[in-house]
Amino acid sequence: MSPHGTETNRAHANQTPASEPHADHPRAHRGHSHVVDIRDQNALALLHDGRALAVWELLRRYGRTMGAAAVARSLRCTAADVEAAVARLAEHGIVRIHPARGRRRAPAYSCLRHDAVVEYRPSDPGDELALEQLLPRIAAEGAPSAARVQTLVPEQAHDPLHLRRKLRLATHLDQQDAEELRGRVDDLLAFVRLLEAKYVGDDALDAVHCNYSIDVAVHAIEASQPAAPMVTCRPLGNSTAGDHPPAGAGVGVLSPREREVAVGIVNGRSRTDIADRLGITVSTVATLTKRLYRKLGVHSKSQLTHRLVGQRATA
Repeated sequence: MSPHGTETNRAHANQTPASEPHADHPRAHRGHSHVVDIRDQNALALLHDGRALAVWELLRRYGRTMGAAAVARSLRCTAADVEAAVARLAEHGIVRIHPARGRRRAPAYSCLRHDAVVEYRPSDPGDELALEQLLPRIAAEGAPSAARVQTLVPEQAHDPLHLRRKLRLATHLDQQDAEELRGRVDDLLAFVRLLEAKYVGDDALDAVHCNYSIDVAVHAIEASQPAAPMVTCRPLGNSTAGDHPPAGAGVGVLSPREREVAVGIVNGRSRTDIADRLGITVSTVATLTKRLYRKLGVHSKSQLTHRLVGQRATA
């Protein structure tokens, strides 16, 4: 069945495709991100609309036009719900509405932006408070979509090692993914326990006071939820997320096979190992590697790793 759906919607049929916001528009976009100021309540309200976020992410992942009926089937909602969400997204220049024309009997939709970036002022108490309130509202229990949020912070005097990371990620795991994640989390926990055993005896005097806190939590979502686009919170004027999009943003330009190869590279696997796992030749892995490097604008494994985990490349 065609993903465009078959229902007719006269209101959308007369609608022209959403145009790109002008550069001076308050909701202007940079790169592939939808950038908003944390003080813009109208723009921020969209990030609290779970249905709109679910529609946005589905269109981004699908990569082609979809009709309201197809989106509604995927998200288990009504076509009216989809149309209302699309109207909000189109208002912000995130989704384009393609009117019914020729063989297309109903309007269809496509995604224009890969992720959202919320900019805040680190020294402003109001912005800091709004930032603290943002994640709980997006990730509320029973929300129509599952939150994926990361926060970038400016360098701080009390973080000399620049280790601070903050990420909330809801995702889909198959059995193989779950087993690999379990192994990596176990490795991390084992390393942390080794730290506890490191500072004993005379060395205990060097570690009386703790200077970092580590929180690790992985849990199943009781009622499955549609994925939402990645939301990155970054200090105003910090171009990190714009220059090197967060995880899930730039990766959207890769084909499924290119993503599999990228994950293999980041995991430290050899081309031979990747080829064996994917059932392809080593030369095909090499070709896919060149192609994904070109698409992401990276030139090394280090840059690729930083790109996929949402940190600025240093290599």
